[in-house]
Amino acid sequence: MARQPGLGNAFRLTELHHDLRDLSKLFSTEMYQKDACELMDLFAPESLFRDDEDLAEVGLGYRQSIGMTIYGGTSEEHRSR
Repeated sequence: MARQPGLGNAFRLTELHHDLRDLSKLFSTEMYQKDACELMDLFAPESLFRDDEDLAEVGLGYRQSIGMTIYGGTSEEHRSR
């Protein structure tokens, strides 16, 4: 089978796209968790009560940030590549 011109470049671009996607996932989820943890430190324990909707969002965001590091592959997996 004859080699098609440019196919190697397309493969490298696809690999680059996957690498950038993995890095952006790692960066965004780690920053989300860091920011949520800092907000929790600032507003806890008031953020645990549902009387104030804005403060309740802080607690919810913190709990969601933990799961975000798992979705789409763990952060540890992306660091090991």
